[in-house]
Amino acid sequence: YSQAALEFERCWQENPAAYPAAYNLMLTRLCQGQTQPCLDLLHRLADLAPDLGERRFLMLLRALLSIIHGSNQERLVAVDQGALHLRRLM
Repeated sequence: YSQAALEFERCWQENPAAYPAAYNLMLTRLCQGQTQPCLDLLHRLADLAPDLGERRFLMLLRALLSIIHGSNQERLVAVDQGALHLRRLM
């Protein structure tokens, strides 16, 4: 995953609007257990999402990772945001 992360990061630096490179970079960091860098990427990645459904997915993933990674206050905010997004999806 380390080599893949370097390649995806290089591709994304060359083209900051490249959603696939950013998304794959996020996945490699997630697979490596790098939760905080993954959260940072998810925030930026949502702006690049090709459609609303993908953006919602990314926001839910970010909320779930925040629950796992964050402080108690951050967890409460993430749970509230996640519940709101789930209600919208239903």
